[in-house]
Amino acid sequence: MEGANSIAKNAFGKGLTQTANILRRNQHTNIIVANVPHRFDRNEKSCIHAEVKGYDRKMSEIIRKFDNALLL
Repeated sequence: MEGANSIAKNAFGKGLTQTANILRRNQHTNIIVANVPHRFDRNEKSCIHAEVKGYDRKMSEIIRKFDNALLL
């Protein structure tokens, strides 16, 4: 599980790798993945929002490869 706080602490790649591994190991199960929301305690121009958008974009690319996964 990842959130905006983890992304802000540069845990970007670890979360993507773990998600891909979970999807790969559980292809017999349908999985719903929620995207990471932006930080409501930060200004809209915060660099954290750009990181969250990038994370969500890469997560979308990973999930498209799996028939058993859906990104909300």
